[in-house]
Amino acid sequence: MPAQGSSGSSPEASVSYFRRAGIAIPGLAIVIACLWIANRHQVWPCPPLFWLLAYGPAILAVLGIALPTARAFARNGQPGVLMLGCGMWVNALGVVGGALGATHGLGQNWAIYNSANLLSACCHLAGLSLSVRPRVRPADTGTWLAATYGGGLAAVALLAWAACTGHLPAFYVPGQGSSPVRSVVVLTTVVLFGVVARRLHLAQLRTRSPFQAWYALGLGLIATGLAGSILIATADSPLQWITRISRTWGTVYLYLAVRAEGRTSGDDRNALVALPAPTRPRLRDLAMRYGAAPAAVGLAFLAHLAFTAGFGPVTPYLAFCPAMLAVAALTGLGPGLLATGLTATLLSFQVLSPIGHFAVVAPVDRLELAVFSSLGVLMSVLAGLYRSARTEAAAGAEHQRLEQLLQEEARRKDAFLALLGHELRNPLAPIGNAVHLLRQGGQDPAVAEQLYAMVERQVAHMSRLLDDLLDLSRIRSGKIQLRTEPLDLGETVARLLADYRPVLAERGLALATLQAPEPIRIQADRARIVQAVSNLLHNAMKFTDPGGRVVVTVETAEPGWCQVRVRDNGQGIRPGRLDSVFEPFVQEPGTLDRSPSGLGLGLALVRDLAGLHGGTATAHSEGPGRGTEITLRLPALPATEQIARPAPAAPAPRPIRPFRPRRVLIVEDLEDSALTLQMLLRLLGHTTEVAGDGVSALAAADRLRPDVVLCDLGLPGAVDGYEVARRLRTSPGLATAHLVALSGFGTPEAKAQAAQAGFERHLTKPVDPASLGPLIASLD
Repeated sequence: MPAQGSSGSSPEASVSYFRRAGIAIPGLAIVIACLWIANRHQVWPCPPLFWLLAYGPAILAVLGIALPTARAFARNGQPGVLMLGCGMWVNALGVVGGALGATHGLGQNWAIYNSANLLSACCHLAGLSLSVRPRVRPADTGTWLAATYGGGLAAVALLAWAACTGHLPAFYVPGQGSSPVRSVVVLTTVVLFGVVARRLHLAQLRTRSPFQAWYALGLGLIATGLAGSILIATADSPLQWITRISRTWGTVYLYLAVRAEGRTSGDDRNALVALPAPTRPRLRDLAMRYGAAPAAVGLAFLAHLAFTAGFGPVTPYLAFCPAMLAVAALTGLGPGLLATGLTATLLSFQVLSPIGHFAVVAPVDRLELAVFSSLGVLMSVLAGLYRSARTEAAAGAEHQRLEQLLQEEARRKDAFLALLGHELRNPLAPIGNAVHLLRQGGQDPAVAEQLYAMVERQVAHMSRLLDDLLDLSRIRSGKIQLRTEPLDLGETVARLLADYRPVLAERGLALATLQAPEPIRIQADRARIVQAVSNLLHNAMKFTDPGGRVVVTVETAEPGWCQVRVRDNGQGIRPGRLDSVFEPFVQEPGTLDRSPSGLGLGLALVRDLAGLHGGTATAHSEGPGRGTEITLRLPALPATEQIARPAPAAPAPRPIRPFRPRRVLIVEDLEDSALTLQMLLRLLGHTTEVAGDGVSALAAADRLRPDVVLCDLGLPGAVDGYEVARRLRTSPGLATAHLVALSGFGTPEAKAQAAQAGFERHLTKPVDPASLGPLIASLD
């Protein structure tokens, strides 16, 4: 029994039941086609069976589907569930209304029932669309329920009145069956039911929901029966009995769906909550795929007319078969089925006798049309399977490519972490050695000065590493704002090279410069251009042995462009790696006597900074050992545009205020940082106190009444640095204290947030000790 599938012991068992139950749909289609070909005018009257197949499903639809879904909606407030129940409510009302209309004639019966089926299909489609929407408020469930079911009752009553008073067109032609109007209505209903069934079927493949599986099968059976009813020529024919049985069978499956949902979900019977939101292919792609079907059918019909006019009567399949096969092979299952349905409809109405009616009289014509339709369905299914196989293969290849990218990303991450650890340990070793030597005491002042200079260099190196990381992150996230101004590129680079000449000479490298004779004007951020060219020089120094040569060229390129070229005769770059050197954390491997230093961020920053200015960065090398040339290319201003600006008036020198000691509160949870800050400020003559968290800071502030508060923003506990500032600003006697924020985040957003909390200044860690004294002295 199919019902067992709804409560199978395992998902695999349920899937097996669903597959066996689904065989009914193609089997039913074959039976309908055979009966239509054999004898579509045979009559088999059986009133008791008619009443059973008419009112039995209607009662089941109301009691077993509409009412349980209404109760589920009242509990859970999902409009999608309500609309499914309303669809079956309208379907049942259509049966009753059709039976009442049958007293006036078969045409009125079909008009009411088929129009109600169309309304039912619309309700199901609305339920599918609403299934991914938010819940309805509990207070509104009664209103929704009354409006929906009341609207369905009113709509069917209006249909019954219109059919019985002659306001609906004819749905039945005696002796021929369906009228064109009925065929259009039923075909539309079949398409809508098919869309909902297909969507539910795809959803249950992912969710393994018994409700979705059984409901999809039920709608599929109902749609198949309705499609077969178009072929009926005589009332109470065997073909009509088969279509009635199919609709009854489908209603039973819908009832099983509701029962399965009740057993699997307990009290929370919310059938479509797990239904994923439908994917939305591009409208242009859908239009091209499905538009091919009517276009091909139309061309085939014109070709048939041309063949008939030129060669006399010819078989219509000579033109229609290639068109249908081409659509199926090129566009897949859906467009292929659409082309098959359009062709069969056009043949039965306009080509095969009697022309002008959706009917085919000659048995041979019916057989040929059935074979053609079967061939079209088969070709469409095969084309769909082929396209699915290609899609799965492409998805597999894409998955493999993504997996390789993830593995490469993981490898680069591991390499970066190892490199970061190496680069941070390198400065720590000399710093630790210097601390040990200074602790011994009694050093020569010259040696001590040398140790101090070494510690400063290593701290500066670590700061540069962190700055590079932060700058790259800010650029990639779009958080850097350029402060552009007209610049002379040659002058900017010349000033930078003047600072680098001693460094290059110390490393045993010769520096040569080539400048264009005329000024080269650009609109750029001076600090960022200096940073980019500085990174190029660092890269050249890193990979060039002592005795090497670095050449910096500033020149114009084609009109509207200029460039800075930095060329060395050092290690060079291997073929195939010229583009990758601009990726973060990527470096050329070092030799045994020199491993690369840094994090591999310098050239990545150069490229990103160039992009911010509308330029590019490229690399060129003739191979290992033959040097490298990096070119920074930037847009140039027109030669007529002047960059000279009136020099601002020199500010009047500020009077030097006499130094006075201040009361300074240091709020820092890192003990070593707090201790060193306290030592520095005491050396400057200030009175200091240290607090390690926000609560202690507020208590210390009440006690010390500080003039200046140096406060870390990331404090432990519920009171962070921002909250400390806000409370101090509203505390009597402390509102006038000068607040200075300390943070490892130096972004404009972080500074703006600190200012909003009440801080006057923002210092990015590590704080320069030399600037701390003047800063406090400058606070009024």
